[in-house]
Amino acid sequence: MLRKLIFAVCAVALTLASCGRQVTPNRTNTPNGLQPGQMQVKFLTQAPPDFVNNWYVLAFNTSGNGVEPYAINGNQLNNWLNFSFEIVVFQPNANSAIQAVLIQFVSTQGPNGPLKTPVQVCCPPPQDLIVIPNCGTQNQFCVTLSRNIFITQYCSPSPSSSPSSSPAPSATPSATPSPSSSCVANTWNVNWFVASPNGNPTGQVISAAGSYGVTDTTFQKTYNVTTTFDQTWTQPLPPAVPQAPSQAAQIAGGEVANEP
Repeated sequence: MLRKLIFAVCAVALTLASCGRQVTPNRTNTPNGLQPGQMQVKFLTQAPPDFVNNWYVLAFNTSGNGVEPYAINGNQLNNWLNFSFEIVVFQPNANSAIQAVLIQFVSTQGPNGPLKTPVQVCCPPPQDLIVIPNCGTQNQFCVTLSRNIFITQYCSPSPSSSPSSSPAPSATPSATPSPSSSCVANTWNVNWFVASPNGNPTGQVISAAGSYGVTDTTFQKTYNVTTTFDQTWTQPLPPAVPQAPSQAAQIAGGEVANEP
């Protein structure tokens, strides 16, 4: 099934295939309950998440420049400015499992400088990308990941863009570009979006972190992944931010925990 994930007003086709599965990670004695090398990102909404009618997106900038990947820059026109990776969490239909896919924004040399292309990384080991629904509350889900899924892909010769056979929104890039030579830095930025697979246009961002919603450029969450931390944030409630179409799409806050 072909669908498009669109940020702001510019369309770009992404491959979304089944690469994640929901299991409970092994707990350890670390303060945040994670194993060494793991990060957990929590996504809180005003009502229980609706994974069929919404795509929940975690955007990462792992370049180390300390700048957020904002929704308004997540398009081809703005060359995916400050986007390194995305994790998209969704449910193809009510009878299927909740899934997570990893997208890498790979740089290639264009006529006027580097150009980014979104390419699906398929597929991280299941234990390295875990979706946990109802994580602590019915209005929150968690994504637990091994940071190596970023480091390995960003520094490897080329990521795979082959889709799986599972039904999901999909459109494969025409070619698999090679990543740039730089590797993942120690300073990461994370952002939270909700996109609509049923909207007009399909996949448009309908909710984002920060006081100005999908047009926000003030939200700032920078993390040093060489340290242990567990940091939460709370989204201003409407009318401080534009109202999302539903409470399931209304971002209420988030949390990032990390174990070096």
